[in-house]
Amino acid sequence: MITNNDNTPISLSSPELPQADHDGLIDVSVQQNQDLIIKVPYHEWLRIGDMIVVNVGGIFSRPYYIQNINLDFFTVTIPFSEIPDGCYNVIYTSADDFENENFSKPAVIKIINSPSIKLLPSIYPDSTSGVIHYSSLVQHSGLNVHISYQQMQKGDSVIFHWQGHNFGYEPIARAAWDAQPITVSDEDVKQGYVSLVVPAENVLCLGQEGVGTGYYEVGNNSSAPGSVILSLTDMSSAMISISEGAPMVSNEYPRINPKNLAVVYGPPGKRLSASVESGSIVEGGGAKYQFAPNSFGLAYFHLQSEVAGSFRCTVSAEDGSITPGVSQAVFSEWRDGGNIISAYAFTSEVPADGVSVCSGYVIVDRTVYSGKRLLVRTDGSAIISGYGDNERELQVAISKDGCTTFHITNTKAEKNNVIISLPDTDKSIQFSINFKHFPFV
Repeated sequence: MITNNDNTPISLSSPELPQADHDGLIDVSVQQNQDLIIKVPYHEWLRIGDMIVVNVGGIFSRPYYIQNINLDFFTVTIPFSEIPDGCYNVIYTSADDFENENFSKPAVIKIINSPSIKLLPSIYPDSTSGVIHYSSLVQHSGLNVHISYQQMQKGDSVIFHWQGHNFGYEPIARAAWDAQPITVSDEDVKQGYVSLVVPAENVLCLGQEGVGTGYYEVGNNSSAPGSVILSLTDMSSAMISISEGAPMVSNEYPRINPKNLAVVYGPPGKRLSASVESGSIVEGGGAKYQFAPNSFGLAYFHLQSEVAGSFRCTVSAEDGSITPGVSQAVFSEWRDGGNIISAYAFTSEVPADGVSVCSGYVIVDRTVYSGKRLLVRTDGSAIISGYGDNERELQVAISKDGCTTFHITNTKAEKNNVIISLPDTDKSIQFSINFKHFPFV
């Protein structure tokens, strides 16, 4: 983002709309072009490959990638068929490959006689210039949405749909959300809109500069899409979630590498430092580790210990600018598996993000069992990492010294049962693992 010497953002010049009269009015019926034409002025920070996106009251253009910077203006278009009659603020953003995004001042237009049969796009009242900030999502436990359309009547059924993509325009499946149908009331008609809240988790998963888009249906009519950009730059604290239950590191079993997983949620790109009062951080090679969250605000590292116990882990900013995050790393003794399975252990309490893993560690007594496979089964929405036709049932290899490790992920916050067994014996052990919501907002 372009800033002054005091780090305050500098807004880019407003876009120009050559089809508008001096009052900003655009009568589509007299236009020779089927598209709204937006001219984005050149500015000195633009580079070849930068991306420009125009926002007309939440209706976004397709990305325009700069190929020639020797121009006074860059022309972006949006079909009039996508823009219902109404008044709109028109802004644009320019962004580079490093996700540095700059915003323009707005231009105001009024569209009349549009060929669009779509209803007006949904409005996000807490957004500023098409941007919703992290602090607002936390304050309201989600994204406030207002839906307003002409001839709203009591008894209308309104259905809202939400989806999104990241900064690189890759769809984010976890963002998808459909609201329960809303029946318009007398109070809704009086205030001129119906309201709802998109859960924060369906917005935050878009990441820094990700774009969320909503549209609604009333009967057989659909609205124009209304979009908003997510900004995580105002995050003032770090959160940390650490799995529980990793066993102690043992030199007796070098093929087993037990560890607890730490997941951090903090300002993207911010230099952070993690420290643990006992044990070590694997990636840091000691009690401390420096890192920066990715564009989704997430960072991952692992903790190990040679003794059982609960140890404090703290994540803070090197410049002290955010509230530190604190959690406990809990390490357990190995569990007695009885005969054949000498010992086992597992981790639990990890984020249900489809990436974070609950790990299982198993040691088989090679003096009484020579088999090569351990059968792992689970239930619910959990998935066992590996290869197989059934993602909830998998045979994992046992090494020559009797050790094996497996990992389970989930995209749903829930408790799952896990059963481990040896295929050619009647030996089996059952335990439960838990996946949770993270971050907490």
